Amino acid sequence: RIFREKASAKARYFAGIILMVVFLVPLRVSLVSMRMPEWITQSHIQGTVIPISGKTEISGFLSDGVTEMLTALSADVPVFSAKTLWIAVYAIGACMSLTVALGKYFRFCKTVNRCAGAPSDELLWQMDMLCGKMGICRQPKLIVCHASVANIIGAPFTFGIFRRTVVMPADMEGEDAEILLEHELHHCKQKDTLIRLTMTVLKALYWYYLPIYFFAKAMESVCEEACDERMTDGKNTADRAAYAKLLVGFASAR
Repeated sequence: RIFREKASAKARYFAGIILMVVFLVPLRVSLVSMRMPEWITQSHIQGTVIPISGKTEISGFLSDGVTEMLTALSADVPVFSAKTLWIAVYAIGACMSLTVALGKYFRFCKTVNRCAGAPSDELLWQMDMLCGKMGICRQPKLIVCHASVANIIGAPFTFGIFRRTVVMPADMEGEDAEILLEHELHHCKQKDTLIRLTMTVLKALYWYYLPIYFFAKAMESVCEEACDERMTDGKNTADRAAYAKLLVGFASAR
């Protein structure tokens, strides 16, 4: 938020990726190192080891409380650790978060597949033309859905990791459909579906950490802004205004 007006969407996009890597691989770098004095080394420390068995009597020079404690520790009694409790709570929370996310995703995919239809020849031609223009070798799958369903699921959008799929409203055609399709292809080129998957994993791993949810929301907005920035690169003011008007009008109609 601080650098929103000072840095481009692309810069904030790559900064977000770096932060995602930091969350996934939490490295800790020691900035200060100290050398221990020689008189603290192990060779200068002398101690006495008292072997304790299950029935060994503790020496009388110890206090009664310490003797009872050592006797209790010497017995083979299982001790429930607080660390074990925290690990169990963390594992349950992570599994529940991941299960909820996967359930939503599979229900979403089921809804899309049930309402999907074949795209028109014009839309397929636009897809081929834009993929060649943008240098996308592996063309995503293209499907359309009815306007009422598109409003519910938020089409147009892109989903899928191994087989990316672009979903377009069936009532979109002409130049407007080409612009929105190009926007979705920029999501494919940016690997934004992989970004969303990584954020889902991070929210499962850091389910207890409240700022991770704000970070996921901010990363989603930055992905959209980066696509909009790529869409307007090299275009004049009139084309940028037309693109902005299309986005606002499309969002208002929804």
